[in-house]
Amino acid sequence: MRKNLIPLLAIALVVAVLSTAVFYGLIADRLEPAKSASASSGPAPSAMLVAARNVDRGKLLESADVRVSPLGCPAGQKCVSNVADALGRATLDPLVEGQTIAEGSLSRPPGITTPSSVIPVGMRAVTMHVADSIGVVQMIRAGDRVDVQVIAMREGPNGGVLAVQSVMPSVEVLNVGPPEIGSPLTGRPVVTVLLSPADADRVSLADTVGRLRVVLRNRKDIESKASPATGAMAVRRSLNATTSPSLVAPVAAAAPARDIYFDVQWVSPKRPDTLEALGGHTSADGEALQVLPVTGSWASMEREGRLAVVAESQVLTRESGEVSLEREGVPGIQIRLEPRMRADGRLSVRVEPAVKSAGSPSTERRIRSDLSFSPGQSFLVAGLSAADGVFAVITPRIVERNPVERARK
Repeated sequence: MRKNLIPLLAIALVVAVLSTAVFYGLIADRLEPAKSASASSGPAPSAMLVAARNVDRGKLLESADVRVSPLGCPAGQKCVSNVADALGRATLDPLVEGQTIAEGSLSRPPGITTPSSVIPVGMRAVTMHVADSIGVVQMIRAGDRVDVQVIAMREGPNGGVLAVQSVMPSVEVLNVGPPEIGSPLTGRPVVTVLLSPADADRVSLADTVGRLRVVLRNRKDIESKASPATGAMAVRRSLNATTSPSLVAPVAAAAPARDIYFDVQWVSPKRPDTLEALGGHTSADGEALQVLPVTGSWASMEREGRLAVVAESQVLTRESGEVSLEREGVPGIQIRLEPRMRADGRLSVRVEPAVKSAGSPSTERRIRSDLSFSPGQSFLVAGLSAADGVFAVITPRIVERNPVERARK
């Protein structure tokens, strides 16, 4: 019986093998295309972040600034895929709505990010205190471009002249802030701009010596051609040339208001003939008061070591006013100055030095002298101190007052 089953089992085994081979042959061709397609498609693309709205340079990203996009990250880019990885990081470049947020467009993650990370290599962030441009400042946003103007006094043949000049055109704005509290320029909005190191020095100096204004331009307008300085007198001449005489009633020209600055150097002679070389004379006791125009160059004598400037000061008065100055640390010495402008444009100054002794009884020495000067000319006041022989060299300067300040006064 067992011998009869062995052939049947062999036949069944052969049939099973043949059936398996036939079945595999029928479905192998269908499985191979699906496998090839699965291998060529690779892993499913991961989600990425895009800008949900326009974002300015330097802004710290918030949840409202980003959204998740189902599209895959473009080839060759390293994209930010998680919202948590983007929040709190600063944008290094402006983003437009729908733009892919790549790792290279953001600062390093929070904890190692610094505000300076938004400043490109080789550039500088400079703060300016803007005057007379409040309306424009309210329109400025980070990424805008402005022209920086400075309004300052320029020396002219008849004294100071108010002038405006564009010192830096097409400057990119990084930030606009409120006025600094406690600053000497309190009340002026603070605008931070992006400049090269050399331009940063120019704007910083202009912010110190003059009043800065900003002129807003289109972001796409990047022309950087600077305009020449324009003086107040040139503006007046232009208005007079372009205004119809029939529409303007004749108005008598007002005399320009001027401020008179007196730059004072307290000079110690190092040689017996120093005072005489400057136009003065040496008295026996050193107490003869003198007020004389300087005939020599005290600056060159200082370089030669014939005198030394021991102190400097400056006093200011209006035209037709008066002012007094004293030598710091030395009581009893006073010089009274009364400037007047002459019709020929020269400056006339009444100089009245007085020296009061500290002994008992107290004595006083005083003289009065009237001098006339051309621009840049100096005068000396000697005989003030017999103890050290120090005398004063005074140089008057005429500066036309700012029209805005004149209106306030």
